[in-house]
Amino acid sequence: MKDKAIIMDIDGVLADSQEYIDKYLRNVKEKDYDSFWNSVPKHEVFDWSRNLVENYHNVGHKIVMLTARQDIPIARENTLKWFYKNNIHCDMLLMQPPRDVEEKNELYSHGLIKIDMYNKLIKPHYDIEFMVDDSPDNVKMFREIGLTVLQPNNKWDLK
Repeated sequence: MKDKAIIMDIDGVLADSQEYIDKYLRNVKEKDYDSFWNSVPKHEVFDWSRNLVENYHNVGHKIVMLTARQDIPIARENTLKWFYKNNIHCDMLLMQPPRDVEEKNELYSHGLIKIDMYNKLIKPHYDIEFMVDDSPDNVKMFREIGLTVLQPNNKWDLK
């Protein structure tokens, strides 16, 4: 029998990181990932999502973080430190491959990396109760494969 789990995105779901995404990654001529990764300790936490994680952890669910953040040392280290600082439980942290690997793989260029990670690394091991993601594209993709996906109000609603 598989463990029950929930899947959480980080940016826009657990972390109120929009200010830093806009400043270093979105509204700029050249993306500055180093500054973004260094800003992670300053990101505020959304209390509602921290409470959701805590409540599901307390009843025995595993907590899987599935994020578009790159799996490079500074990003992983600062993300894990941010979890600790904000008392956020995490059983599994899945991050996207670094950008140089991502650019060579068609899955990543079409935004399918989260589905690929889910199918290979989550689905075989966990019975998923639900997922929380803020991206309309991710919400649509995961609903199409049968998952219950919750979507918070945030930056996507402003477009």
